[in-house]
Amino acid sequence: MFSITLGRTLSSRHFLPRLEGPEKEVHVHRYRVEATVMGDHLDHCGFLVNVDLVALSMEKALERFEGAFLNDMPEFREAAPSMENIARAIWIKLAADIDRSCVERIKITIWEADNVSASFEQ
Repeated sequence: MFSITLGRTLSSRHFLPRLEGPEKEVHVHRYRVEATVMGDHLDHCGFLVNVDLVALSMEKALERFEGAFLNDMPEFREAAPSMENIARAIWIKLAADIDRSCVERIKITIWEADNVSASFEQ
């Protein structure tokens, strides 16, 4: 299977009301967001997907969350703005925008720290 991964940064604020300690208070994270697209076939140009178009789609997907207070966003009214749910929300926006003719799976990984990440893949 072929794969391409792009990375970007995202800064946003949130709190996790069901936790005790610092996560219960409003705070800022500077996340590292990675989008990996995967598939078994390449197009007529020899590409899994045009990486420039994926980069543009990723920018559009992240633009909505950049600098936002995540708890106030519709995506997180029913689900806490955890790394896992942020990854899923970004996946939904990216998957709707990119050409998926050769892409079988998309994985979004959110890094909260150098050694802590969460992913959503479908």
